[in-house]
Amino acid sequence: MVQPAIGEASTFRGWPVCDDCGLSVAEADGGFAVDYAAMHEAEAIQREWDQGHDEGFAIDLAVVPLFRDVPWDWGHSTCFPGRNEYWIAADRINTIGKALHWTLHLSSHRWFKYTAWEAAVRRLYNVPHS
Repeated sequence: MVQPAIGEASTFRGWPVCDDCGLSVAEADGGFAVDYAAMHEAEAIQREWDQGHDEGFAIDLAVVPLFRDVPWDWGHSTCFPGRNEYWIAADRINTIGKALHWTLHLSSHRWFKYTAWEAAVRRLYNVPHS
């Protein structure tokens, strides 16, 4: 994999199409949403596992009830009605600096580690992998 040059890390990829309807999304009507119910379910699975196993317990990944990181859905503000979600409007993440701000802010929430925020940011910006 070719890594982007340092100065290219802030290259904006453009707004993706809506994950729900597949149509283009204008900045004024778009954003990322993550479902609270899915985050709490992932957290409960992890908590149940932790309560049944001591720290440092050796595990077989083939039998562990792993959960997938909860995705941040991208789309129109009207395409995810009725969901109990955390919403970040597009105009609040339209620069790499704002993405960093949100990363720092979200990391203070205990549910953040159960989300696929890195993948969400990489959808918008050309960020090198470490």
